[in-house]
Amino acid sequence: MPETVAEKVQDLVMACLFTLIAVVALVKCRRVIILEGAETAIKTFYFLIFGAAALRAVWFFIPSDVLEPSYAPAEVWAFQTPHWAGTLVSEILLSGGTLCLFAIFVLIIIYWADLLKKVFKPVRKHEPMTTFLSIMGSLAAFEVANFALFLAGIYSSQVMTLLDSIMLALVSMACVVEISIFSHRFRTVLTTLGAINQVPTDSQVRTIIWITVFGNVFFVLRAMVELFLAATFIALWRAHKPLSSLATPRNHFWDVYVLIKHSLELMILFLMLYTLQSRRTAHHHHVPPAHPVSHPQGIGAGSSLRSAAGGGGGSGSGASYLSMASTGNKPPNRSEYTEVKDLDAARGGRAGNGGRAPGFLSSGGGQGRPFAGGGIVKTAVRGTEMA
Repeated sequence: MPETVAEKVQDLVMACLFTLIAVVALVKCRRVIILEGAETAIKTFYFLIFGAAALRAVWFFIPSDVLEPSYAPAEVWAFQTPHWAGTLVSEILLSGGTLCLFAIFVLIIIYWADLLKKVFKPVRKHEPMTTFLSIMGSLAAFEVANFALFLAGIYSSQVMTLLDSIMLALVSMACVVEISIFSHRFRTVLTTLGAINQVPTDSQVRTIIWITVFGNVFFVLRAMVELFLAATFIALWRAHKPLSSLATPRNHFWDVYVLIKHSLELMILFLMLYTLQSRRTAHHHHVPPAHPVSHPQGIGAGSSLRSAAGGGGGSGSGASYLSMASTGNKPPNRSEYTEVKDLDAARGGRAGNGGRAPGFLSSGGGQGRPFAGGGIVKTAVRGTEMA
């Protein structure tokens, strides 16, 4: 059935909203690259938000009857049915946008996991971006295989849509589990090390909770929507009814599905943009000025990780860290934030750390010792800025 006026209006409104988010994300991405400079993770977050929103906007701006025979999924076979090429293009646009959207949270999960590894296993070299690319490459390979089987005539476009829905439901449930696990671990470590280092972490913890709650709400609802769609497809096939019956004047199932699915995407993209901007604003306005580092006589603690998902575990020369050093013989109830460029300066000038990552508990002349449990104390005070 051709697209109705109400469906065209709905698509136009969605296209405009996604375009707005894409433009904002592109402007922010350009700003952090040109004006401020940013680590790979920050650029990647903005680029993924832009990619997801832009692909969704393109899909909604193209009228449904230009690409597909009906607004709801019709049975289309490659090289045999009219509109098969348009149906494939439509699925590619949808899948590309979905992969960009899911990649945002996959990157956050990997980022949190990498920070925890740097705390408890600082000697090992970690490559979070490699892990991220491997996971997203696997999901992209599934989509390519799905398209290839459609083109080979193994199954129709309806089966292609069904398999895509099942895959997205499974990935959504996996994201809920992983986000919940790493969020709890990261908040625990951040709070504990913040107390040790006398560094307030309430703002970072609230950011993590914010991302966790809304991320889980999004993925739970997305999984429910996709599973319900898959169950509806299977029920119609068993009843020998065409899937195009889902979009008729008396049946608005597909209209509601599209509205709920993409409204959730708009919500989560907007919240991610808001979180990124609010964290950067808070950082620019609340970081105290730099002071020289003095040799720690009492208890000094490095209190920072690079706020980058791909920053690596090594201590690169010239890297800027926000460190904390307490001076004198007083108890560590007052701390000074210090901007340093040489990691050795933060620990009293002791050269060579045996490959260990910066951040430690030191006492008596700046001799570093591992934190209890085998890890080196490294709190992500700035680490959650872009999480």
